[in-house]
Amino acid sequence: MKLGDHFARAVVALGASIALAFVATPAAQAAPASLSLSGSPATTSVHSAALGPLAARTAPATSAGLVCATGTFYALSGTGQLQRVANGAVTSVGTPALGVSSFNGLGIGANGSTAIAYERTNNSRTATIWYFDGSTWKSTGDSYTTSATLIAGAIDLKTGDYFFGGFASGSFYIYKYVLSTGAFSLVGTIDTSAAGGTNGDMAFDANGNLYVVGSASTTTVYSVTAAALAAGTGGQLASSPSFSFTPAGFSNINGMAFNTTGSMYLGNASTVREYNASTGAQIGGDVTNSLSSTDLASCNSPANLTVKKNVVARAHVGDQFRLSVKSGTTESATATTTGAATGIQTAQIGPLPVIQNNTYTVSEAIAAGSPGTLADYASSLACVDDLGATVPTNAAGQLTIPNRSGASVVCTITNAPLLATVAVHKTVLDIAGNNPAPGSGWTLGAATTATTGTATSTPAATTQTTPASGDANWTVAFDKTTSRATVRVSETQKSGWDFVSGSCTVTSLGGAQRSVTLPGAAGADITGVAPGDAVACTITNKPSAANLTLKKQVDNTYGGTSTISDWTLTATGTQTITGKTGDASVTGAIVSPGTYALSESGSPAGYAAGAWTCTGATVSGSSVTVAANAKAVCTITNASKPGSVVWTKTSKATGGQLAGSEWTLTGPGLPAQGLVVKDCTAAPCAGPDLDPAPGAFRLDKLAWGTYSAKETLAPAGYIAAGSFTFTVSAANAGTTLDIGAQPNEQQPGAVLPLTGGIGSDAFLLAGGAIVFAALALLGFLRLRRTSRRAS
Repeated sequence: MKLGDHFARAVVALGASIALAFVATPAAQAAPASLSLSGSPATTSVHSAALGPLAARTAPATSAGLVCATGTFYALSGTGQLQRVANGAVTSVGTPALGVSSFNGLGIGANGSTAIAYERTNNSRTATIWYFDGSTWKSTGDSYTTSATLIAGAIDLKTGDYFFGGFASGSFYIYKYVLSTGAFSLVGTIDTSAAGGTNGDMAFDANGNLYVVGSASTTTVYSVTAAALAAGTGGQLASSPSFSFTPAGFSNINGMAFNTTGSMYLGNASTVREYNASTGAQIGGDVTNSLSSTDLASCNSPANLTVKKNVVARAHVGDQFRLSVKSGTTESATATTTGAATGIQTAQIGPLPVIQNNTYTVSEAIAAGSPGTLADYASSLACVDDLGATVPTNAAGQLTIPNRSGASVVCTITNAPLLATVAVHKTVLDIAGNNPAPGSGWTLGAATTATTGTATSTPAATTQTTPASGDANWTVAFDKTTSRATVRVSETQKSGWDFVSGSCTVTSLGGAQRSVTLPGAAGADITGVAPGDAVACTITNKPSAANLTLKKQVDNTYGGTSTISDWTLTATGTQTITGKTGDASVTGAIVSPGTYALSESGSPAGYAAGAWTCTGATVSGSSVTVAANAKAVCTITNASKPGSVVWTKTSKATGGQLAGSEWTLTGPGLPAQGLVVKDCTAAPCAGPDLDPAPGAFRLDKLAWGTYSAKETLAPAGYIAAGSFTFTVSAANAGTTLDIGAQPNEQQPGAVLPLTGGIGSDAFLLAGGAIVFAALALLGFLRLRRTSRRAS
């Protein structure tokens, strides 16, 4: 864009601003609405199209390229010239803004990357925003009008937003402008009526806290926290003023900037001086007196100190506290609490600009008109910096600001009456050690003994019975801040319960904590309890318990394919546990001590249960008695039942049993060639046949499966022809299968006795033959006698 274009845009923007202030608005463009905020001046804003429509515009690339360094700050002339002041040397930066005559409100962003200012018109009540691009100023065309006299501007070093403002009716008005959107808003006001203010400036630190300098007959620095700014909606903002001072021979201050050390530059139209903001003392001579300046700014962040008051409780209704910060003997700032609220009070000191590496004294006093004294309170001072580190303080309340640019320290003075609190909470668990809940009906103890001064416990009783909340509370009153006490915290153990844990945390008034372990129901001594301490204890108990495990074992020696998961095991007593082996419900189950009936279910057919055996407990039949803290394991074994078979060897002709047969049996678990079964005829039986009766067979301990029996040797005189099959299964295991009589037929003709012996039929036949032969012989002999006589 050419230089002429810049000028044309500036004229257009200026004309628009004047038209808004002094000329009636045409019907085609409605008049801007007024903002009425608690009697604040009416405000209007105009957004130019120079940067594009608001909904779609993007922030211009500023790239100011300015320097943030020790001894360096910037000034702005009313005719739009930016000037750098580096250790007193003044240098013009870039070209001036064109067509301006009341340029003001200089703000420089973090790291010097952005610079914003405004042209004032309409008796310094309308601001048109300009930005510096590193070589020249350019107008955004965005303007804002208020009846406050605008004299200040600054960029928040934390957020990058631009703020500007001015004085009106005893207040300083703070406005916000967002360069990327062109949006304006009234943030709020701060009360400056006490110290006055007609001119001045504003600046930010790296944490987003705002500092406003007001210059009238005296000079006062006000601070507004970043939190208060962020919450501002146009009303009055909480602020903290420093002390007021009068710079010797120096008036009409219109600019403020910070050095890296935390000191403050104040300037008027031509001269700049450096001051200690916490004492008002000038540092050195004039920094420069050769400026033409309406405003100052830098991108340096001051070190700062904030002092807060925390009131735990008031010993007397109406007690208030006066806070103080001193640099040497100079009281830099004060704040006095009001109201009856406890906790962090609204009144605070700062953030107060301070010099890094300097020492400051933080203190308090009871405020005038309070019924009590500080002797009625325990007090604590704790300071931390912006990095979260503790800043040490001594007994006099002195601390040293960290030696780095922008260091921020917050100190809190905590007050509480000369009391300590003791709170003991009872927690009970379920039998598994879970589900903590308050315990009612327990006797908890807190016995107090003074070790220094006096300590009186309320209630006086050293024990209390817990209500439904499980809490027992005592208050210990001391006679002075140096008094100390020992508190013995304990409990009365209930029968059937176990002590699980106990601990106490002692929190001092300043927030420091220490822990004390209670090793058992008898408790422990909490020593060194001081005024302001809060002792918080928890004692945890659970019902006495034991571990019980149920296990199944399976013996499949005689067959079957069942596994341990086929059985469900149960123990029934004060509670019931049930499940399969390995389930969490029956493995290390936590149970109440006592006697439990043991049982099982789901048993597959063909199995027989053995006796329960237990370790870690006493078992009687199917009952087990488990003691407290015992670890009992109970086991039951189920075995597959064997098969049994019987049969007899008989004569087909007579039905009588025949001794002496042999059989070959094949089936599961037997030799491949079969098992030879010989008829046992006399006890004791040594072979497979267990029946000593001749011709009777009994085989036991047969595995599950199908068997075949074949007669391989028949009784003497009989034909071997017997065979049969049978099956041992889950359905008949444990019973005896009766195959019945296996008859044999006689062999034809006489049968000589063989190794196997002579059957009864053979003997009858042989005897009959002999008788027949004897009779024949007898007849023959008689016939011969008769013949001889006849002859």
